Amino acid sequence: MRRWIPRNLARLVLAAALLGPAPAQAGSVDGPIARLRVEGRYDQNLMEGGGDGAGLLQPMFGWRLQSPTTELEASYAADLIGYAHGGAERGGVNHRLRGLEEFQLDRRTVIVLRQGAERVYDPTALSRPGVVRAAGTSTYAEGQFDLQHRLTYRWTGGLRYRAEVATLEAENAVDGAVHAPGAWASWAWSRRDVIGGGYRLQYFDTFGAGLDAYSHEPTLTWARVLGVATRLELEAGPAIFSQGDQQAVVPTGRVSVTHRRPRLELSAYAGRGLVGSTGFEGALWADAAGGHAIWRIAEPLRAGVALGVFRNGRAPSGDSFVEGFAGELSVEYALWRELAAEAAWRRVAQINLVGDEAIDLSRNIFAVGLTWHFQGSRLPR
Repeated sequence: MRRWIPRNLARLVLAAALLGPAPAQAGSVDGPIARLRVEGRYDQNLMEGGGDGAGLLQPMFGWRLQSPTTELEASYAADLIGYAHGGAERGGVNHRLRGLEEFQLDRRTVIVLRQGAERVYDPTALSRPGVVRAAGTSTYAEGQFDLQHRLTYRWTGGLRYRAEVATLEAENAVDGAVHAPGAWASWAWSRRDVIGGGYRLQYFDTFGAGLDAYSHEPTLTWARVLGVATRLELEAGPAIFSQGDQQAVVPTGRVSVTHRRPRLELSAYAGRGLVGSTGFEGALWADAAGGHAIWRIAEPLRAGVALGVFRNGRAPSGDSFVEGFAGELSVEYALWRELAAEAAWRRVAQINLVGDEAIDLSRNIFAVGLTWHFQGSRLPR
């Protein structure tokens, strides 16, 4: 039963994306989307025996359908990675599935579903940061259901359910899942301010391999438009955590700022919360902060920087046993409409490793590549 989940969840993700309701309506468009990335790199991969030249071939293909009330998108991508030395035992293939469905039931009600699944031989390639236990092949999948309904001119409410599952083929790693149903409501206090509150229950399931855990999480939220291009969001509340006979009440929250202009995009965030499906028994307290900047220097030239830091500790004690960060510097030049060249430096680092519970995944990657991107037709939004 335990191994059924990762093998079949990917199939369910794709089926939901492709077979979900898609009523044909006047003015709808549909067609393929695709991307192909070719990259040469020097990879200081400690898990693969040290630095070496490497190559990446990353095809992606999918389908998008849009109508005035519906949007569906499904895609599959693969990372084919090979090293210059070391033979067939080095390198491998990462697989990724993505799905998005959005249905506007009426002028007040919207349903959004998101799915993702990935199976990677290299744990630093996981799109979800903080999964640090694995040293081998990892499978991670997530799904989210959102129902939003505008109750009145000022009041909006919604329901949400999020699920995660992870299996990790590493010694002493614990497979697990997270189930998180919740509800929320918000009130437009002014033209610039929206306040609200919500509740989420997180259930951390270890598939019988350890103690399951629960967390009750009421929250208060505030969002403010600081200017034409800037938005601030705050969220805070207690997490009432229980695992066996251990309990803790710890404040959690998140703050984020975004700033978007035609040639500049900035964002920053910081937060603390409970996470599961990490390869460890139960749940972890996760402190995280980060941000990114994208600057379009000229019409064909764009530069970007991104950084994320994290510190994980076992709940409920919160004792830290691993800290780390991931970052990227990149420059992209559009050769023509659908083809771009890029140079990048990527860094993954882990520090403060305690005992043998965490694995050093630190590495540098210096890369140059070409990306071809076909977006297909879209309706104006």
